[in-house]
Amino acid sequence: MKKTRIIMSAAIVVAAMLALVGCRSQQDKALAVETAAKIVSLSDTVPQYCTAYFTEESVAALDKSLAAVPEHAAEWTVDSKDLPETATLQEIYRNLQAAFDGLTYRHGNCDRFFINTENGNGNELMKDDGYVNAQVVLVSASGEILDESGRIKVRGNSTAKGDKKPFKIKYDSKQDVLEMGAFKNWVLLANCYDPTMLRNHIMFGLSRQLGLAYVPQDKFVELWLDGVFKGCYEVTEPIEVKKNRLNLDVERNSGCQDFLIEVEAEREEEDAKYLYYGDLRFSIKEPDPETLTDAQFEYIAPLFVNWIETVQSGSQDKITELIDVESFAKMYMINEYSKNVDTGYSSAFFYYNADEGRFYAGPPWDFDLTLGNLDINVEQEKYAVCLEPEGTFAADQQLYAYLCKQTWFMNEVKRIYAENRDYIKNIYAPGGLIDSTIKENEEMFTRNRTEADWDPGAKQHGGMRIPDATYEENVEYLRQWCQARDEWLTNYWGLAE
Repeated sequence: MKKTRIIMSAAIVVAAMLALVGCRSQQDKALAVETAAKIVSLSDTVPQYCTAYFTEESVAALDKSLAAVPEHAAEWTVDSKDLPETATLQEIYRNLQAAFDGLTYRHGNCDRFFINTENGNGNELMKDDGYVNAQVVLVSASGEILDESGRIKVRGNSTAKGDKKPFKIKYDSKQDVLEMGAFKNWVLLANCYDPTMLRNHIMFGLSRQLGLAYVPQDKFVELWLDGVFKGCYEVTEPIEVKKNRLNLDVERNSGCQDFLIEVEAEREEEDAKYLYYGDLRFSIKEPDPETLTDAQFEYIAPLFVNWIETVQSGSQDKITELIDVESFAKMYMINEYSKNVDTGYSSAFFYYNADEGRFYAGPPWDFDLTLGNLDINVEQEKYAVCLEPEGTFAADQQLYAYLCKQTWFMNEVKRIYAENRDYIKNIYAPGGLIDSTIKENEEMFTRNRTEADWDPGAKQHGGMRIPDATYEENVEYLRQWCQARDEWLTNYWGLAE
């Protein structure tokens, strides 16, 4: 009896174990189906423009893992006869996840933006389209990744009409772009009208050297937009009123406080608010013209008129009380040295500090048609002088036409130029700013021509100089022009050594 009971007990244990194995088998099948579903879900999330954005090695590893995904994985159920082993599916999933995690953005010798618009229409955008939603990925030369959501739009006026569009990025939250500070708004300058791509960079650098209160920071980058390589761009700060940018108070006293205005000789813009005095016209940039109240306009207008009339009066005491002479002298010097055609037309900014009761000149902006980059056959003959390194131009524009007749003002200009002559000579000197900038960004500038197909010999704008055939020739023209301009001004202002 005792032995029989033992045998029966063993049979019961075996039966129970067999039943348990059967139960685990069902659970195993369910886990296999769940793993297969995860594989299918993951394989359906291959990033847009994968081959354009990521290294060939990491894309090849992903392709290999995707090739291992079973063809009918999405159709399997626990009753499917061809359902693979759970361990096999788990290995496929692990390899696939590792391949996704291993996708590496292309980086190397430069900083790069990879931007995907929501509708994939970034390369067809026009200025009138306004902002579109986008995912903006910035990969630094060292491989650090800033992957954030935001919006982009085509920006600019004449530059917005170029074949190579400039863009404005508006992040959803403040982002520190390439250690230039945390802000929502950033600009990608195309430099489409400058065959050297150097003029904005040169003039921003000179402006910083002079110590103006606010000069946009700038760095060269490459841009991919919706999978298309757009070439070399210049990421910079926009002209905007923000703390640690142009730090004005445009809100205190119900907005009747500081303000920013821009020369706008002819162009009409929707929602713009204009100030007139004789043949002078300025647009109000801050406070925001779209929300500008009648009270704010009535506050700004008489201050504007008094500013014009005071400068025109020629009274040194009154002028020096109302304007920051140093900033006006610096901005005049910048515009005269570069023969900036926009000095009397547009992109020339001035701001008012209410606490001081003074107007300031700046910030500097828009130098692609400067430093000799102007067609001698432009429609308005007065601008043709900007092609040659000899002669003056800014001295006859806007309020400078009055200030430059004042000996005390020109003495300040000459002082500033003389103190910064070494920097100015270094712009064109062998191994100087032009050469060092090209050396630092040479591969990027080359790809702009060879891979993005931007021809340095093509005239992109009616106002720009007919360019030379090669990049090197255009650079040499710029170098010689800067040297000739420096030497002419030095002699003209009596600063020759």
